[in-house]
Amino acid sequence: MIGPGRLLHLELGVRMRLVRPSDGVTLMTREYSVARDGQFIQEYDDGTRLLQAIAGAVDEVATLMVDDAFLLHPTGRAPAAHTVPP
Repeated sequence: MIGPGRLLHLELGVRMRLVRPSDGVTLMTREYSVARDGQFIQEYDDGTRLLQAIAGAVDEVATLMVDDAFLLHPTGRAPAAHTVPP
């Protein structure tokens, strides 16, 4: 049974720049996006579960960034991100 109210939908967009420290030139810019559907807003009554949902989205996008920046993914299996000109 679907309860009354609105469903929570989280979208998080992040941009990462890889900058060469010797001269400050931007070598790569990537954008990452994570979307999650949550539960009904009324089910987040104490605020704790809402913060956990947000933290989960932040953790997911941070993992994508670290994996991409340090090449922790196998060749050909890069995360869904697109390169933006600097």
